[in-house]
Amino acid sequence: MGFFSWECKGCGHSILSNYSSGNKNNWMSKAVAIKKDGKTLIGEYDGYGRVNGKEVTDGKDFDASMYHKACWELLGRPKKYKISKSANDQGFFFDKKDHDVPDPSIIMTTPLEDLPTLLGKNPVWDKYIEARLKKGV
Repeated sequence: MGFFSWECKGCGHSILSNYSSGNKNNWMSKAVAIKKDGKTLIGEYDGYGRVNGKEVTDGKDFDASMYHKACWELLGRPKKYKISKSANDQGFFFDKKDHDVPDPSIIMTTPLEDLPTLLGKNPVWDKYIEARLKKGV
């Protein structure tokens, strides 16, 4: 089988194959898969349905709950299984600008009082910033 991927349940961008990610979007190949049985896989996505060399799906269908690791952490490490949409670009066939997004993990280390200065700079970041500001942590 060829390349395939899913959209991140957090930001909506594709989980990228580690073969297609570059310096700026390398964080998008670090994935978290929540399987139907509730087990969680964390690691590098290879573009062929494996995270850290382990199959995400059962082979009968390609349903999985997928997140970029950074998005999953920013959302508080959700455990609920919710099927992710299939990624049209298969996590590999895309224009560089489509996923040219800096790692949102910086949001977790930015002091709360400085977060408003990051709002509006990146649409992927905005919802995470707003959620952190709302929580006040």
